[in-house]
Amino acid sequence: MSQGRVPKEILLSRLQAKRAAEAAAGAPADPRPGHAVARILALACRRVNAMLFSRTMTLALTMLACASVWVACVLVSCKLAESRGLEASRDSAAEMSVSVLTSVERIAGQVDGVFEDMATMGADLPRCGDADMALMHRSQVRSAYIGAVARVSEADGRMQCSTMGAAARGFDLGMADFVNPGGITWYQHVRPPWLSNADFIVMVRDDVAVFVLNDVVTSILATSADTALGAFSRSGGPMVFHRGRFDPEWARSLLRSGMNSSFDGAVLVAISPSKHTDYVSFVAFPAERVDAAVRNEQRVMVPLGVFIGTVSAICLFLFLQRMTSMAAALCRALPTERVFMHYQPIVDLRTLRCIGAEALMRWQRNEQFIPPDRFIVAAERAGVINRVTRRAISLVARDASELLRLYPDFHISINLSAQDLCVGHAVELLQDLLRVTGLPASNFWVEATETGVLEASEAAKVIAQIRGMGIRVAVDDFGTGYSSLAILDNIRPDMLKIDKQFVATIVDGCAGREVVMAIIALGKSLGLDMVAEGVETQEQADFLLANGVRYAQGWLFGKPGPISALKPMSL
Repeated sequence: MSQGRVPKEILLSRLQAKRAAEAAAGAPADPRPGHAVARILALACRRVNAMLFSRTMTLALTMLACASVWVACVLVSCKLAESRGLEASRDSAAEMSVSVLTSVERIAGQVDGVFEDMATMGADLPRCGDADMALMHRSQVRSAYIGAVARVSEADGRMQCSTMGAAARGFDLGMADFVNPGGITWYQHVRPPWLSNADFIVMVRDDVAVFVLNDVVTSILATSADTALGAFSRSGGPMVFHRGRFDPEWARSLLRSGMNSSFDGAVLVAISPSKHTDYVSFVAFPAERVDAAVRNEQRVMVPLGVFIGTVSAICLFLFLQRMTSMAAALCRALPTERVFMHYQPIVDLRTLRCIGAEALMRWQRNEQFIPPDRFIVAAERAGVINRVTRRAISLVARDASELLRLYPDFHISINLSAQDLCVGHAVELLQDLLRVTGLPASNFWVEATETGVLEASEAAKVIAQIRGMGIRVAVDDFGTGYSSLAILDNIRPDMLKIDKQFVATIVDGCAGREVVMAIIALGKSLGLDMVAEGVETQEQADFLLANGVRYAQGWLFGKPGPISALKPMSL
């Protein structure tokens, strides 16, 4: 049979097939040494870059968190300064409006006193006679805020006589501005020509006129020129004793709303309604005055906010550095022998036989052991707890396979965190555990804390999958969280683990004893087995057994130790 030339397309297809077969078998596709070294260097560079990027990102996120805390503290201090400045302005305006009201009521009282004196003591006196003039002078002198008293003609409103002297005789008060419900006629801004720069409010009842200077209130109160103040009558009429620009509708809207002050960003208004008269006093501050009060508060609050923000940011930085550095150190230690498992025996209280053990991770760092509650919390906060769980399950598979084959009724209990229950990887890890060890699911228990079950929204689904594999599930530290019956009904665990803080008090008859009894009753009603943690005395063990608790663990039965320490106990 003659051999012809092989087409190019066939040669290329054979070469690609050969390379694919070599790659599948683990053989290098290109045997040239230079290319192999280049690939190794490229892989190393990628890993170094990834590590540097991860550390850079961690530091960047840490700095961002610290900067956010600092900015938040400064912003809060600014907001507090604004609030305190506005509140101080409200208080100042309210205090001033009370002073205005006090002055107005005092003036009104003196005016009423003059009217009363003239009506009673001057009723029978000849008008503008010597006795009548003397009475008007006494009334004026006795009242500090009264500028003058006069007799006016009820026919044409002209002054007949007054304490101002002969120059006032015949002076026309002009057109009246307002008549109040009490029958008093008000004349605003009366300016006698013989008195320069004098501006009076004149109140007339019957034929008696009382003069009060318009600026008497503002002269009494020491206020800045930008402050508007005065008073008005709730029954109507113009503003009296006022100064500055003020819209009466501002005050009337406050009266309708039942509030005493308001700030619309342009004007701060405060009012004080009288409890005894018809008067309402008002004070109005411009926004610039409120801004000045805010700036005064900022001089104190902002430096304080900067200080608190700096201290908080430094504390947060140190805390996050400690957490992230601890988590990073833990991740580096996970593949080494510095991280290992200890196992605490779980006994059957009826037979005192060790029927299982709880797997507890230990970490030795720089010749000292890091407490699990520290490095587990750090791993959870750094988001690497899944790697810790993966390592724990692999160590259990390595340590306990031989023991579980020798004692098929024995079990190892593995702890899962809330983050493990949030994702499906826990189910995959347990499936790998059963596949790698070749052991039945009955050789393993899973423990999830009560808080973790509550916090993990997907916990019920994941726990249902774990139980579907044949692995028993226990709710750990039961009684320290919400202990919701609805939660237990939702996740349907096989066991409850009574927390050691309650077990420690059952013999002393403290409140913890009632909690334990309630948990036992709950477990019995749901048909759940119960495991008591932290049993240290025989009295505690006897009490638990007498009340129906089947399993227990604690120093009374054995401290956590290596897997080899369990073998004699399991015989």
